[in-house]
Amino acid sequence: AYLAGRLCSAVARQMGTLSTVASNRTAAFLSSAFTSSLFYVSGLTLGPYISGNCSTGLSATWITSPSSSIGVPVDRPSSCSSGVPVSSALTEFIVFGQSTALSGVAADKGLGMRMGIWAAFAWQNANGGIFGRKLALETLDDAYSAGPAGANTMTFIQDSRVLALVGYVGTAAAVQASTLAANHSIALVGPYTGSDAVRVPFQPTTVNVRASYSDEIHALVKFLTTNTQTTRVSIFYQNDSFGQAGYAALVQTLYAVNLRLFTAAAYSLTSTDYGAAVQTVLGHAANMSPEAVVVHALSQYAAPFVALAQATFPTPAYFLLTSPAAVSADTLRQYGGSPDRVLVSQVVPSPVDTTVPVVNAYISALRAVNSTATPDWFSLEGYLA
Repeated sequence: AYLAGRLCSAVARQMGTLSTVASNRTAAFLSSAFTSSLFYVSGLTLGPYISGNCSTGLSATWITSPSSSIGVPVDRPSSCSSGVPVSSALTEFIVFGQSTALSGVAADKGLGMRMGIWAAFAWQNANGGIFGRKLALETLDDAYSAGPAGANTMTFIQDSRVLALVGYVGTAAAVQASTLAANHSIALVGPYTGSDAVRVPFQPTTVNVRASYSDEIHALVKFLTTNTQTTRVSIFYQNDSFGQAGYAALVQTLYAVNLRLFTAAAYSLTSTDYGAAVQTVLGHAANMSPEAVVVHALSQYAAPFVALAQATFPTPAYFLLTSPAAVSADTLRQYGGSPDRVLVSQVVPSPVDTTVPVVNAYISALRAVNSTATPDWFSLEGYLA
């Protein structure tokens, strides 16, 4: 959300006004190639940008500003033509669309991302918006499922008020959105996924904020092999596109340091036999259990697996948790586990480290929209998006 606001500001400085931004998402936000009129925002290169306008027939739609819970009617265009002034209702808000998990197994991540975006938008709106226009977020629930995510994305694409997509959660949803964004020339900013599927091949309409799963796993393995003599590395992963991305990243990372994957066990969102998974990860060689296990899973599946594996393995092992699997020490203890020898990779700074300027700004913005909100990794990533 922070980046999305910066993008709007950059476009506005280039064009002198945002009165035409919403009318032509392709021209005003991201074009098909980064060739000229480039903008540099937080280390990212974005552009080129050109102007355009659009006027349409109207059908009433209600949106909510992050700074207010009161719905605001905005006229929805139904057709576009060049050279006709944009309606005043259309220029009042800069609208972003978000399809995310507000329910289901990843609801904590989706709700957190939305809260962080709200906080960033509310702060920007309280400080004059973007050249007088307010940022607004429309969120639809996809329950961490690719089908609804694709349908929600098309709803946003067909809504001429929506300038860009932001803060999608999950690999399947992000891949759907990235493909549709490229096909329909609309920007997708800050999806919550580290999958290479939204990075390769390069898509100028997708702006990634977080590090990739390859980056996370490389950092974990490098830390482990630099500080220990570990050679037997296994993985516990989710059996879908998210989990398979982590599996592939680990295989490639180990190959680069002349190691091979020791064992692997996958779990299903609908049925998880942790005992069977632990036995699969242990393998069949006598006295040869894994020295380290990468856990590339959602946190609610990671905690019981780690606790059971700690109690079952004949010798202690390191557990390397990627950011989606991050769990607290208290959660591990609730399952009978221990935080000892558990390492976690994160793609944003600690959400409570106020020595980092952006974290301090995030906490202030979060408390401004919800005085009782607890800073966490998910809402910080939403704020940064």
